[in-house]
Amino acid sequence: AEPEAETDRRIAPRTRKRRLVVRALCALALLVVIVTVTAVVFTDERLRDMIVVVLEDATGCDVTVDAFELDLFSGASLRGVAIGPPPGYRARPFAAERISVAYDIRWLDRAVTIESLEIEAPHFIVETVGGSRNIDVIAARLSAPQDVERGTSSDIDGAITPIDLDIEHLRIG
Repeated sequence: AEPEAETDRRIAPRTRKRRLVVRALCALALLVVIVTVTAVVFTDERLRDMIVVVLEDATGCDVTVDAFELDLFSGASLRGVAIGPPPGYRARPFAAERISVAYDIRWLDRAVTIESLEIEAPHFIVETVGGSRNIDVIAARLSAPQDVERGTSSDIDGAITPIDLDIEHLRIG
């Protein structure tokens, strides 16, 4: 009976290792599938459209973004960004050639560190109508409590979960 027990002990570690390897390979395959599906479903164009919807809803102004590029693991860039005038105003209060964000996401901590935020060629126009400035109208809208059902942002699935956000570098110019 002694030799059989010794043989069982030698086989058991091999079986455990094999199971561990199989599980690791399955997890890796699942990660590849998730990243691939995310890249196919959430194209840069679709994400750009979603960003425009959220910004329009938040500001109450027409927003244009010519192009959006995303590297899921390191950063994003918006090109040709413009926020149109609020109702009753004529000049668009903000435009920029490019807005780039480099970030570090710590998924398990639900924390994001903004390593850099760069705004290239920003253009601001402050217009006053009836004693109110266009930027104050937009700021008031941004700081007002958001109604989930208001506007079209309810078309975007999922809830926004609070995260910690640190900005390490900001460059405007």
